[in-house]
Amino acid sequence: MRTHARTCSPRVRRFVRAASSVLVLVAVAKSARPARAQQASGFAVDRFEPAGAGSDFLSLESLGYEGHLRPAAGLISAWAWKPLVVYDPQGEVASLVRQELVEHVMASVVMWNRARFDLDLPVPLAHSGTDVVVGTTTYGVPHGSGVGDLRLGGAVRLLERSWGRRRRGRAAVSSHR
Repeated sequence: MRTHARTCSPRVRRFVRAASSVLVLVAVAKSARPARAQQASGFAVDRFEPAGAGSDFLSLESLGYEGHLRPAAGLISAWAWKPLVVYDPQGEVASLVRQELVEHVMASVVMWNRARFDLDLPVPLAHSGTDVVVGTTTYGVPHGSGVGDLRLGGAVRLLERSWGRRRRGRAAVSSHR
């Protein structure tokens, strides 16, 4: 007795696989629920978002997905001058954060010649500034150092075409920013 899968053409089998993949993606998207997070007590002044470790660029992701289980690591310094300043109609009042130095500790892994998963841990090392009073509220300069929020990300190459010797791809990026 022959099974249905063996009697179908390869074209029909590819269509069935693609259709079932789409159905799974729709089911996952429909099952999403609203996020319930804790109340935030502060925010990150560091606005620099470096590309994942192993990327060819500094702040934009590249499409370099060659290899399987190919690791990469990186350490990027970000220095900012006056990233948080208080202004009034006459101009600058004070720099709440005058200088800031943040190290981004990063790691990534490329898998299946198609996907890259990465993490970024910002670590503020130094900052300086001035306490500011706005109305009746006093905003204090951040003191000490700590560890920022761990950022996780990934990118998957969905389509691929070859033109001559160069390979180009399209990516769907799930941003961790």
